[in-house]
Amino acid sequence: MRKWKILSTFCLLFLMHSGSFYQAFGGPPSSTNGENAGKVKPEPAAPANGNPKQLPSVTPAQSPKKKMPSELSWATVMEPAPNKDVVTNPNLFKQIAESGLPWKVKDNKTKIIMLLVPAGTFKMGKSIEDPEAEIFELPSHEVKLTKPFYLSETEVTQEQWQTLKAVNPSLHKCEDKRSSAISEALAKGYTRKDAEKMMEKTPLVSCLLPVEQVSWDQCKSFCDIGGFSLPTEAQWEYACRAGDVGPRYGNGNLDEIAWLKSSTSQLAETHEVKTKTPNALGFYDMIGNVWEWCSDIYGIYPDDILDQPQTDPKGPVVASTDSFHVIRGGAWGSDSKFGRSSARAKQQDTPKLGNVGFRVAKVP
Repeated sequence: MRKWKILSTFCLLFLMHSGSFYQAFGGPPSSTNGENAGKVKPEPAAPANGNPKQLPSVTPAQSPKKKMPSELSWATVMEPAPNKDVVTNPNLFKQIAESGLPWKVKDNKTKIIMLLVPAGTFKMGKSIEDPEAEIFELPSHEVKLTKPFYLSETEVTQEQWQTLKAVNPSLHKCEDKRSSAISEALAKGYTRKDAEKMMEKTPLVSCLLPVEQVSWDQCKSFCDIGGFSLPTEAQWEYACRAGDVGPRYGNGNLDEIAWLKSSTSQLAETHEVKTKTPNALGFYDMIGNVWEWCSDIYGIYPDDILDQPQTDPKGPVVASTDSFHVIRGGAWGSDSKFGRSSARAKQQDTPKLGNVGFRVAKVP
């Protein structure tokens, strides 16, 4: 009996030394090279509802809080969902609603109101059945914009310009127009006090005229300070068309949608923004009032543009101080042929004209 106890003890010591004991009774496993010696095997999770339980995961409360898509650090949300009375294109309305981004926002720094333009694909260049199209609008080609972006609801106004720039460079200043209106009221027999009180009720007090007589470089500087960009030519045309494949948005009635030379009751000057009918995305004066700078350097569309897919195009790159940039949309003194979605023109960066302004863009 004593011999059996001694033998049992000897076997137990041998098993513990070789690692077989641990393997047999749930202890730490050994390895042939000793790497796993002394390591503790993870304890199996307890069953829950009859199913094996996985290792604990980080809960949302433990994770760093992520900013929801509907929140923008640089802007205040005015209307999170698109207004069906404003965004009248049903496909674009649906895309905006499903984007997870707010539709109408106000930039915190400049108070510029901006509307969301969803990502999408469109035909850029000469419109269907457009007899006024010129050679540099050809060929009509497909363009894909992969990212949604915000665009200012109107051309940048003189008031908005002066939130970042001290001097109002415009030829047609709000102050001058207000003084002219007061003079007219005085000529009609009103007292100055009554005339000035009348002016307080007009939009001129809010300076709703677009800023103009600004160079491309000045507009670029404004955008850099404000955290914006000038829209690319493709972004501009996509937003202008708002899903319309014709020469111009709306019902084609220029007098209804644009301030151009051909418009009735036209004066040789700029007009307050938002006085014409907007397009199907809610943008005013995309056609008429003032030309609008784009970020692209002007150039003809490439010969192979029909063979090469155009994704987020930015136009040609030209390293020259004498380069021309694209302007779009026509202005108060333009002929009707420039009041079309595909119409293109060019302008040197430095000249400042009383019929050229801009609007701002921002990719969220």
